[in-house]
Amino acid sequence: MSFEARQIDQNNAIARALDARVSLIQELLDNGRQSLDLDQLSARCNLSSSRLQHLFKQHTGTTLARYSKQAKLVRARKLVEESFYTVKQIAAIVGFSDISHFVRDYKLRFGQTPSGTRRLSRPATNSANR
Repeated sequence: MSFEARQIDQNNAIARALDARVSLIQELLDNGRQSLDLDQLSARCNLSSSRLQHLFKQHTGTTLARYSKQAKLVRARKLVEESFYTVKQIAAIVGFSDISHFVRDYKLRFGQTPSGTRRLSRPATNSANR
């Protein structure tokens, strides 16, 4: 195998390893069982914070902060549709500390407020059927 071919193989192996790190971070953010800050995320994949941010943007085309916020909003929508938590509780569960920012970001992302989503996701109860 030529030097060039070995160099290409080595570069491909490095790219796969970096992709695995980015995939790990995406999985952690998507699952969101716990709120992790940038330092915690970078420690999980053994990278500096700045290097993680650079690689994440390079591999996903979006910033880590934007991806994290979108993942939180998707989890919030699922909770709005499927749980009986209040909107304030849901905001806290997914990691928003300010309810007004949460509602604003939710509306920008989904085109309606969390309460609007909840109204549309639950069938109206008909008192005539009782």
